[in-house]
Amino acid sequence: WEPYIETEVKILKQYFSKIIIITNEEKSKIKQPIPYSIKIHRNAFKLNFYHRICSLKFIFTRIFISEILLIRNLYKQKIKLNNIRTLLVSMKTGELVSDFLENLVEKYEIPKESLVMYSFWNNNMSYGISCLKKKLKKSIAISRAHRWDIFFEGNKGNYLPLRKEIQNNLDSIYFS
Repeated sequence: WEPYIETEVKILKQYFSKIIIITNEEKSKIKQPIPYSIKIHRNAFKLNFYHRICSLKFIFTRIFISEILLIRNLYKQKIKLNNIRTLLVSMKTGELVSDFLENLVEKYEIPKESLVMYSFWNNNMSYGISCLKKKLKKSIAISRAHRWDIFFEGNKGNYLPLRKEIQNNLDSIYFS
């Protein structure tokens, strides 16, 4: 797993009997021993051409339209093609993350009322968690947030997609 999560895992092991880590890193080697109670799944959630075409279905959703209105009215930005692409990719990636997580919940037979989902980054992974949280209302959904995933400055197009949607559907966001 990623080295930055090692400290957190030590604490989590004290409170949870089963920990499932989903990492976007597909190639790194795990250097430390993994306790039997921890399962690691690797998935970069890379979108192929088919996924990108399928993402066009989101253009007709409430979330997409609300986000476009936020960009224009609240963020006071022009609607740029690059921001629309970023939004569609984020929505499709979030859908893939949500489906992947839902399959893991079923595979490991995790009771929905005891499910805690946590994203180290406030990005497409936390959006995917927020999507699943809408389905599994009794679960707990949490994300951390860091400088690069909070502030628009320094991000492509001065835009971070779906922040309001993530905020509205997670139980907590912790700022680092």
